Amino acid sequence: MTLRRTRLPGLKLEVTSGRLLSSCPFTLIRTRGRRQTFALIGTQYGSIDLRFRPGGTGVPPAPGDGWLDTPPGVAHFLEHQMFKKARGPLDAEFARLGAQSNAYTDYASTCYFFACTDHVAESLKLLGELVAVPHFTRESVDREREIIAQELKMYLDLPDVQIVQHALTALYRRHPVRIDIGGTLESIAAITPEVLTQCHGAFYDPSNLRAIVVGDVEAEAAAEALSEGLSRSAGTRRAGAAEEGSGLSARKILRDLPPEPSALDASSREARMDVARPKFLLAIKDARPPGPGERCARRELATELALDLVLGKGAPLYTRLYESALIDDSFGASYTAHPTFGFTFCGGDTDEPERLADALRAGWKKAAREGVKTRDLRRAKRKMLGRWLRMLDGGESTALFCFASQTLGVDPFHWPRRMRRVSRDEVVQRIRDLAREERQAVAVVKG
Repeated sequence: MTLRRTRLPGLKLEVTSGRLLSSCPFTLIRTRGRRQTFALIGTQYGSIDLRFRPGGTGVPPAPGDGWLDTPPGVAHFLEHQMFKKARGPLDAEFARLGAQSNAYTDYASTCYFFACTDHVAESLKLLGELVAVPHFTRESVDREREIIAQELKMYLDLPDVQIVQHALTALYRRHPVRIDIGGTLESIAAITPEVLTQCHGAFYDPSNLRAIVVGDVEAEAAAEALSEGLSRSAGTRRAGAAEEGSGLSARKILRDLPPEPSALDASSREARMDVARPKFLLAIKDARPPGPGERCARRELATELALDLVLGKGAPLYTRLYESALIDDSFGASYTAHPTFGFTFCGGDTDEPERLADALRAGWKKAAREGVKTRDLRRAKRKMLGRWLRMLDGGESTALFCFASQTLGVDPFHWPRRMRRVSRDEVVQRIRDLAREERQAVAVVKG
């Protein structure tokens, strides 16, 4: 294994990169003097990956054109199941090593991670084994289905979760981002050990994984421990896959997403739940998807700058809304970007959702007319740079940021240069895009 070291003197970081098992990208960010080590392995497989075609030299998984159609919720189901092994649950083994382990699934990825201060090498080996060794039995899958069903039912009673789902179903007609990440009670009933094996064989191939470690550890030792964990199970997985007819490489995964119309599905969604105050979201759909790589990263930066200039706590619009009691400290604005979709949320708790919707729409239109002053853009960029530098102080935040950047195919440490290159015209255009009422939908949860 060949490792390359890069020193970032301005950030006081040493970054080592290479490939585990000749195919899994590996990054270690050396933080000397820090006691805690944070490590993750992530796969580019999320809730929107419902239809795909694995490449490689394996036997096609199905007759015909080789495309696999899977029920919503498989990526999340796999996340739960990967902790279950023949010898018992791996989260208990992490705990015995003094490591705090967890995982999450989002629209486009699944990540497994831990944080610890001791037994780093043993924990890294366990992390590699966690993602690479599948153990799917009828009994364990049926048991997990009951657990996930209870989780989905719990989400149905959470207003903060439901308002997001209502907003997404208003914005999108066909794109699977409109479907709950965990799937539905009906869809998880169709998940079987065979489905899990096919999806694991495709998306958990080392070439589709990313391994990132942040801490005061030697790169060679970390890479060796992760490789041991991955290879310990790679042989087992290949043998099992060959036995079950799913020995497929993830090197050429093709994803098939339905064409998404430019129009919204609905201009508003409203639900009744047990809430003390109404919950409100103004959701805004990108007219065009951001696209891959640098285009997506740049769109994200331009939108975040636009949000800070128009709705940041120092912005006049935020002050007017706050002083008029239309918003409180629960109010916030965020942008979620992926090469195939992009959406903005603005909202929080409010006693007058209709008035807040009107005020926000009027505020976006006013900002689009007035444009952006150069000095305000400079201030917003300095503020964002400060937040980025503070983010690098945390092992978890650093690793997750690096993983997100790498899955886009961009260098995470070129972020300041990328931000400086975002022009005033780009930010003004994003404000104009966000001000278009035909792209806006309102979601409200009332008592």
